[in-house]
Parts: sequence; C-alpha cells; structure tokens
Amino acid sequence: MWLAMYHYCLEIHIYGGDAALESELQAVAPMERFEHEIRTFDHITVESLAECDIAIFDLPVERPCRELRGICKKGAELVFCADFREGLPERAADFDDIWQKPFTPGLAAFRFRRLLERIKLKKDKRFVSNCLDVAIDSVPDLIWFKDVRGAHLKVNNAFCSAVGKTKNDVQGRGHYYIWDLKQEEYEQGEYVCLETEEIVLREKKTRAFDEKVKSKHGLRQFKTYKSPIFDEDHQVVGTVGIAHDVTDLKNMLTELEIVLGSMPFGILIKDSDGSVASVNEKFLHYFGLEEGQILGRNYDVWKHDTLGGNMRITEDGAAEACIGINGSNMILAIQREEIRDIFDNQVGELYTYRDVTTERMLEAQVLHHTNTDFLTGLHNRR
Repeated sequence: MWLAMYHYCLEIHIYGGDAALESELQAVAPMERFEHEIRTFDHITVESLAECDIAIFDLPVERPCRELRGICKKGAELVFCADFREGLPERAADFDDIWQKPFTPGLAAFRFRRLLERIKLKKDKRFVSNCLDVAIDSVPDLIWFKDVRGAHLKVNNAFCSAVGKTKNDVQGRGHYYIWDLKQEEYEQGEYVCLETEEIVLREKKTRAFDEKVKSKHGLRQFKTYKSPIFDEDHQVVGTVGIAHDVTDLKNMLTELEIVLGSMPFGILIKDSDGSVASVNEKFLHYFGLEEGQILGRNYDVWKHDTLGGNMRITEDGAAEACIGINGSNMILAIQREEIRDIFDNQVGELYTYRDVTTERMLEAQVLHHTNTDFLTGLHNRR
C-alpha cells in the first residue's frame, strides 16, 4: 500500500483460491482514490503475508489468527472462506470477515466490494482525523471539542500547554479536572466558563466572549469563540471553542492607557472606520465629557457638532479651536498624526489637543507692546 496525498494501492493476496475466484474479484472496480492488485498463492508464506493489505484464506489455516496478524501489515483485513454446511470453524470468528463456500456467482464480488467500502471508510476517517489534528496543532490559539456534557473529546497542543496535561489526560475529562480547579471555584463557576457554554448550547449559534482562565501560566485573559456542533438531525451534540490569549495585549493596552493618561494634553485615537477608539482623561476634561459620550462616535461628525465654526487654520498650517469650559475660553492646538501598521497601511489617526491659551495671550501681549507706547498705550509709528 502506498499513499500520495491520499491515494492508496491495496495488495490483495488469495491463498488456495482457484482462478474463478480471482477472476470474479478482478472484475470489481476500485473505490475512489484507490487501486488494488490481486495475486493468488497456493500456500501461505511469511513473505507474501508481510506485503498484503487483504489476505483471503481459501484453504485450511493452522496458524492462530493473532499470529497471522503479527505477520501482515498493520491494519490488514483477514478473510476466511468456509463451508457453513460443515459448521463454522471455531477460529473463524477471529477473522475480520467470513465468506461462504461454495461461492454463489456474484456473492464473492458482493462481499469483496463491501470489504473495500469498509476499508475506504476507515482510511477516509483516519485521513480526515489526521488533517484535523495537523490543522489545529499548527494554530497557536487554544482549540477544543466537547460533547453536551462538557467532556473534552479533542484538543490541540496549545490547549495542552495551557493546562499542563497531555491529550490522553484531557480526553473525556471536564473543566474540574483539566484546569485543576478548587471545589468552591467550580461550584461558583469562577474561571470555568460554564455559563458561556450554556449560552451557545441554548442559542445554537456562534458567540464571542471575554473570559478569564486560571492556567499553568497564571491568570490569562482570553477572547473565545464558541460554536455548536450539530448532528444530521440538526440536534446539538457538542461545541467547538477557539481561545485567543489577549493577556499580553490587554497588559499593553493598560500600559498604553497609563502613558496616555499621564500626558499633559488631550489625546484622541480614531480607527480606520472613522470612529473614536480611545481618549484620555485630559481630553474628557477639556470637553466636559464622559467616555460613553464620545467612544464609538464618528469623529468628523463630533468635531463638526462640537467645534464647528470655532476652528481656524494658523499660518503654519496647524489647526486651532476655541472652546468654552467652566465659564472661560480655552484655545486648543490640534495636531493630527497617521497610525500605520507594519505593512505601512493606515489603520487610524491620532489627534493631540494642547492647551495654548497662555501662549496665545503672551503672543498678543508682545504684539500689543510692540505696536503701542508702554506708558500711554498709544500706537507708535510702527
């Protein structure tokens, strides 16, 4: 048997069969993605057994079936041909299939075709399972499949790394054992994600959640996506989950918020859709806003409604706006910078709002003193 991206050639050996049996089997077309070669031997040899995927014994077999399996290829199918009129031999039950003799025309071909279909089904299952294992193990996110009772049926390597257990340890077990939870944590549902599983099973659709999990690497923050799995009758039989570890990203955003919050000027971040993604406390103070009043709004619409005709462009091309806050006016210098990703694609914009009220007042005073007499206040010749 050889495999080239799922294509098999089966070696089929008939021991003791006559030419009529081989001829009937040769007439059976191979399954899709399969081909087979049939040869007939007048006696059993170790060399021929070691090469075959299907061994059909049409002669007395003295060796135990277990010994024959040890000689054949792994997973080889062993078929025993017997005359049921003489009673079924005791050892015949150890074989994978039994063909009745004498052969009725077409019966051997029928049984042979069913045997090929069963082999193809097993190969298909193994191939799909291998593809699934390779696919999920190549993903750095945690992936798991569970039944409706919460038992884990399949997990990937990233999942095993997070819980510190092997796939054999995890298979068939639930959260309580896998995540090494304390009894009170399990009963309270803390760090267990039981509620989100129930939501997916109840709503029968994919849902996204933000979940905290206790792992071998400490508390982790996950962005999880969970979907129901249906059977042929559209009944939910389990769930599949994918968890992306965003702990480091959350920590980075927290650090970024700390940095932005410590800035002595207002900061606003606009995303690629034009919506306000983030602001710092200084910005909220300038405009007397709460986060909920600005986050998610279209920035251009907000700017037009809030600043409107109070904006002007200075000689150097910068933008300034005059706003009223706490009964007094404030002049803000507005600067825009593009935010680009590692591929140099623009993914947003950063705006800084700097209070330049004092600077503009001093500039006005200097200009006034330059053009007027200091004592009288009258305009001089210049």
